[in-house]
Amino acid sequence: MRILPGLIFFATLAAAFQPAAHIEQRSHRSQVMGDLRTYRVFLPPTYQSARATRYPVIYWFHGYEAEDTARDRALTAYVAAHPVIIVDSGPADTTGSFPLYFPELIENVDQSLRTIADRAHRAVTGGGGGGFFAIWQAAKCPDLVGSASSFHATPEAPVGPEGFEVDSALTDLFPTLDDVRVRQVAAASSIAETLDFHLDAFAPPLPKPAA
Repeated sequence: MRILPGLIFFATLAAAFQPAAHIEQRSHRSQVMGDLRTYRVFLPPTYQSARATRYPVIYWFHGYEAEDTARDRALTAYVAAHPVIIVDSGPADTTGSFPLYFPELIENVDQSLRTIADRAHRAVTGGGGGGFFAIWQAAKCPDLVGSASSFHATPEAPVGPEGFEVDSALTDLFPTLDDVRVRQVAAASSIAETLDFHLDAFAPPLPKPAA
């Protein structure tokens, strides 16, 4: 029994000295949105030192919900321990110009960061409205992403240009996602488990859909 305090001490000490993820806020002028767009990137500790290394990217879309410090801590801890970049973008909206913005965002990220710039190493995820957008975006652009997931996604939302919106439901989208690996989970599920799903999907990606 005397060994346990020592194990706890060394485990705590190791966690304290674990390299931290690096978080940056970036911005670019968007032609699609017609204004300056800002997004956050979570970079693994090795990003600054391993200059020849490129990383897969998981795009996390947030909606109009309040800031979530627990989620941010989970994303930071995950990137600190895994060779992946997470891009946090939003608020995601399935109406107006935002649905057309994703390809431009990908281009900016791939040009400014050392990414593995192909669909096999690109994923989308999010919670609530952002989770719906992630699944919807994967259905709309399966040539751009290899895997998609959501946390307690909104079951349906209006989509389309402003003034011409139509209702769309997740149940309508799933049959169109044969070429994308998909995971939909409840809000209480671990963020790390879903991010693990994407890392696993990067290894044996599904074939790119035919044009």
